[in-house]
Amino acid sequence: MEYLQEVDQLFRTIENYNEMTIEQLQVCVSNMCFFSIDFFLPTLPPQISQLGKVMRQISNLPDDQTLREEEFKFRARAERLVEQWNEAAN
Repeated sequence: MEYLQEVDQLFRTIENYNEMTIEQLQVCVSNMCFFSIDFFLPTLPPQISQLGKVMRQISNLPDDQTLREEEFKFRARAERLVEQWNEAAN
């Protein structure tokens, strides 16, 4: 489950990026590795997913579909990002 450290780093990178625009959220992100919603296994090529949609899906995952949630808090972090981006859109 070393990949969870990589997912955590990806989240930190996104969380620390303060110049996110709505336009950037609406296009496919090509230089990031996305993870499938099923336990964050690396399976999806980057061009398939949009960042906002992925974060929304992560924030809606049930408890039994998140690994080490108490340690990494992926759902809460994804929810904060979605809320932040929604505020910026309005």
